[in-house]
Amino acid sequence: MRNKEYDNMFYLCWLVERMHRTTALPHAELVTRMGKQKLQHYFNYAEVFHCENPDQTIGELAEDLGLPTPPLYSELSDEKDKPRFSKIAKSAARIIREVHHDNYVEGTFKFFTSFLPPLIADYPNNLYWSSKEYLVACYQEGKLL
Repeated sequence: MRNKEYDNMFYLCWLVERMHRTTALPHAELVTRMGKQKLQHYFNYAEVFHCENPDQTIGELAEDLGLPTPPLYSELSDEKDKPRFSKIAKSAARIIREVHHDNYVEGTFKFFTSFLPPLIADYPNNLYWSSKEYLVACYQEGKLL
């Protein structure tokens, strides 16, 4: 059985990763600009946003944050060399679920402002391929082990 709260938190991770890739802004800057209130809004209405056109959602969020309109995801030329953004979001969601199971919105904010997302996003360094247990341990320690 699916867990609605986990699914909503996964959507937040997906949204942040997709915004990161289309705007090239660091994860920490994106969630800081969004703030916990906007993260909570996207968490609460994830089922609705999930049904919307993703490029439209990203465009509206960028406008809300005062960012230039990002290119459509299909227009990004370097995506074929990276793991799909949904796989990166899933990796983030697993860590958040393990550590912040009591408050997913706060956990999402804390995770994306930590040291780990830029390292996971540096795909050639192989950290993305590490086990969930290793990534959780690194996140909890605040450094690579």
